[in-house]
Amino acid sequence: LLGESLNRRKYTGQKNIVLDGYSPLYSSDQVSQGISDIAEAILGFYSGNCIVNIVPVMTGGMQFAASVLTCLENQSPGKWKVSPVFCSTYTSDSVPGRTQVEFPNGFDTKIELGAPTLILDDIYDSGRTLGELFILLKDKGLKLVRSAVLINRIVLDRPFQDPDFAVFELDSDKWVVGYGLDSNQLYRGLSGIYAKL
Repeated sequence: LLGESLNRRKYTGQKNIVLDGYSPLYSSDQVSQGISDIAEAILGFYSGNCIVNIVPVMTGGMQFAASVLTCLENQSPGKWKVSPVFCSTYTSDSVPGRTQVEFPNGFDTKIELGAPTLILDDIYDSGRTLGELFILLKDKGLKLVRSAVLINRIVLDRPFQDPDFAVFELDSDKWVVGYGLDSNQLYRGLSGIYAKL
């Protein structure tokens, strides 16, 4: 049986991966622990709410959002309404373009207007993506909008507010990949995070 043979197979983690042109920044263990910690903080913050809208930012926030949501549902099932959006700001590594936000069909019918909303994204960099998304969500009638990110890049004079929750604070302008972060659509599935040399 396929299930039995899969259960017996041993899978190795991605702890010792070497990437040409990149150096390890955060190990898969550090990422896992950080996800658990941020989920605990989010659970505490929203403990008094019956329903919370979760807005994952695709594609970069996909892996982070799935991991956080799994922790949230396992601790407090049935209160997290998930409605993803598609956003992009970069045309290629480190080259910003025009921020684009796409709401899937039916987004407005899948959210709870009176409930608080938490955006989940991979990285808070210039702030343009989350800043634009905040405005559009508030235009849709959502009032209590907050954000959680895997990485909050330390940037001086950012025009938008900092995220409310962050797993890591990064004081570097190096391009990063792994755990949803990419370089030309590559490396998103790595369990650790790496910095470009």
